[in-house]
Amino acid sequence: MPFRRYAFTAALLSGFLLTACGGDDPDAAAGAAAPADQLAPGAPQEIDPDLMVLMTEAQELQTRIAPARDQALDDPELASHLNELQDRIQAQLRESSGELVDEMEGLEAEFESAQAAGDEERMQEIAMQAQMVQMQLQSAQEEIIGRQDIRDDIEAFEARHRQVMLEIDPELEEALDRLEEIMERLQAAAP
Repeated sequence: MPFRRYAFTAALLSGFLLTACGGDDPDAAAGAAAPADQLAPGAPQEIDPDLMVLMTEAQELQTRIAPARDQALDDPELASHLNELQDRIQAQLRESSGELVDEMEGLEAEFESAQAAGDEERMQEIAMQAQMVQMQLQSAQEEIIGRQDIRDDIEAFEARHRQVMLEIDPELEEALDRLEEIMERLQAAAP
């Protein structure tokens, strides 16, 4: 069921690509992508208890799967496919939103200068600006990732990634299936 895994790979790609737009340290500025399970500032704090249980289970499963997921990315063929996919998405992001990518890079440089100068106030201002640019970049990136040709490539990557993970740890199949089911349920419950 490739569609269910799509959210996982999209998140994986988003993390890589947004880090690429924001520099080597994803936490250097507020431009770093927030985890999908964190609420945005000002968002309602009440979450359905059943969804909380699913989110907790998903986190536990992700922790269980993480070693094989990371080890699978050491596979040269898989790593090459991921790099090609990232490069393709990054090129399309630069083509469609180059001014935002440039703005993020400029903000990162400003943040580093303010950090070196110890200017906490300026760092906060830049972080707020970077957060706004990050949201726009994420939206543009989601649009690119949603294109059929990219989705097809993501699904091919996911199938191979799953295969390699199961070669590393055949006992993960049940955990992977359950995580896919949970992600599908959470996605269906999203507003």
